[in-house]
Amino acid sequence: MTLTDRESGVTVNRPGSATPAPESAEASAGAVDGDATPEDSKVPPIEAFAQPFPPTEGKPLMGIVLIDDGSGLTSGAQGLAALRSFPYPLSFAVDASKPDAAERMALYREAGFEVVAMVSLPEGAQPSDAETTFNVVLPDLDQVVAVLEAPDGGFQGSRDLSDQITAILADTGHGLITQDKGLNTMPKLARKEGVLPIRSFAISTATGRAPR
Repeated sequence: MTLTDRESGVTVNRPGSATPAPESAEASAGAVDGDATPEDSKVPPIEAFAQPFPPTEGKPLMGIVLIDDGSGLTSGAQGLAALRSFPYPLSFAVDASKPDAAERMALYREAGFEVVAMVSLPEGAQPSDAETTFNVVLPDLDQVVAVLEAPDGGFQGSRDLSDQITAILADTGHGLITQDKGLNTMPKLARKEGVLPIRSFAISTATGRAPR
């Protein structure tokens, strides 16, 4: 049964129609092409725009997500040039509310990094608010592998809201990164619906300062 079959009152006007995301990290690691597009290759964004990583031989997977705080990307000790030599794969979270979010996404992609869209919803947001937000964000940031719940939260305010977001991402083929909260029901439901969920326990800004 899909989320839209439930009697939750949630409707989905999805921003895309890509293939659903894989159900496991192993599935997401296969057949990755960083230059592909979901429309051309018929694979979901979480595969099309992912960077390859070495086999883990069954060991737990861990990802490092740095939040872009809006500062310069090409200068300083912690600029992109330095980060290219980091020994582990990095993903960058671009604040979708920034006017230059698409340009920053493009710079990270050109440098060979994965990008996720950081999205914040206001307190008390309704499913319709998520629908409107994602209809704007995902087409504009069209090379992101996943959506990150902003540090101030907003995705888990209600079951209907969580269901709406999960249904949208299940359809578009993006991953979901949530903040650790309560019983972490949203990641569990997301996995059940075919969305690759990743709970986020500690996130740092790209400049090394803790998010406020």
